[in-house]
Amino acid sequence: MVKTIPFEPPTSLVVYTGKMTDQLDVDKAVLNLTRYLNACVSEMELVAVTLGKTSLTDLSKSDLCTLDPFIAKATGIELGYISTEDQNRF
Repeated sequence: MVKTIPFEPPTSLVVYTGKMTDQLDVDKAVLNLTRYLNACVSEMELVAVTLGKTSLTDLSKSDLCTLDPFIAKATGIELGYISTEDQNRF
């Protein structure tokens, strides 16, 4: 992706009509995507263990918090800086 910058936007690698689509090494891209997704799963597992969970399926909405009041309202997730009892006031 970095090789296309500053002359082409990075999206030109993955957009079918992009100018540099023919330069994308699909096998290398697959390997890198696989590594990225495996790293994401590993980080999620570390978070679950840190929360005292034994499986990712044990995680629930109550394990989350947000610092943005708009996100809290929209998703029903508690604000991180307000006590549980005072959540309805915000």
